Amino acid sequence: MGKFDGKLLVSDMDATLFNSKREVSEENYNAIKYFTSEGGKFSVASGRMIAAVRNFVDEIGINAPAITYNGAQMYSFENDVLLYERNIEEERKTAIRKVYETQPQFGLEVYSDEHIYILRECFETDRLRGKNYAVTFHMPDEVWDKPWTKALIIGDDEALDKFEPIYRKEYDDGYVTRSGKYYLDMVATGATKGYGVEKLAELLGIKREDIYTVGDNMNDIEMIQFAGHGYAVANAVDELKKEAEAVVPSNDESAIAYIIKNLIE
Repeated sequence: MGKFDGKLLVSDMDATLFNSKREVSEENYNAIKYFTSEGGKFSVASGRMIAAVRNFVDEIGINAPAITYNGAQMYSFENDVLLYERNIEEERKTAIRKVYETQPQFGLEVYSDEHIYILRECFETDRLRGKNYAVTFHMPDEVWDKPWTKALIIGDDEALDKFEPIYRKEYDDGYVTRSGKYYLDMVATGATKGYGVEKLAELLGIKREDIYTVGDNMNDIEMIQFAGHGYAVANAVDELKKEAEAVVPSNDESAIAYIIKNLIE
């Protein structure tokens, strides 16, 4: 019997598990290794696609299925199998078309079948060049008829702050969330990180009161609210901090190690 048997810790990746250099600190890595060696289950919940999480699996040290696309998918890297998937409702694609036609200041990306299609380039597009996953720097017409896992509206943070309430009121009444200051993510309604954590806990047979989650942005709020113990890193947005049980050190101060050593152990 390990001291962490029956415990589940799920972390956001960017600006939570990763420091400002987009690395897992040695302290975090060693703490995760200790946690899992003592029976704990550790995983991530990310807005990233499967291929983008796969690149870091060994560095992260997860030993449970990962939640990807903000909760729209759950994937087992150990068994290389997709455990569930929820695609965007077909009728909601018209909102992305409307943004394309009426809001030229925003970049647009569509994620379908682990492939990224650029509907409109923007200042963030270069982050996708040279990656080892599939990116097409235009969007063929036939992609409108494919199932979509996620769509991303990208813009300057002030412009996106102003547009977000307009989008919610006039463009789309389905689920969208901010995953970062430049990103407004559309996924299937109900496909949140909280939904993903709930399904992961059911799969592992872990009680809600033994679930620990941590994040930094609004796409983490549902898993913070669902978990028995939900935390916000010190660099998190204020809205998330208000929902958290506690605020823990920042992503540059090995927040995951702090949680394991001070709040779970």
